[in-house]
Amino acid sequence: MNTETINISNSTLSIDIKTDEILFFINTDDECKAQLVNNKEILIPCKIGQIETNIASQLTSTCENFIRVGKQLIINKMFVQYIEGDTISLADKNNEIYNVCANEKAVEKLKQFLGK
Repeated sequence: MNTETINISNSTLSIDIKTDEILFFINTDDECKAQLVNNKEILIPCKIGQIETNIASQLTSTCENFIRVGKQLIINKMFVQYIEGDTISLADKNNEIYNVCANEKAVEKLKQFLGK
């Protein structure tokens, strides 16, 4: 996997994250959580749409690895292990499994896109 870095910044914060360490971004109430490999998390005070914009504008070779799934989630397809029902299971480099849920319609589109 090529390593690029994405910068997410606003008036109070500036974070650089290596793309090969990002499993997914998920929207919470007033912020997003970046789930990274090795069970690391970063809370980012912005909405998922801003992260999606940053991915599109900053990344070149790894941009296509990040897929928006429904309204609340962006996943790194390089870490997807399997999909069952509304659950997407991702595994990091140490084979630690992370499960996230999205609405079934969004998950079905993801399955078609990934050919799973």
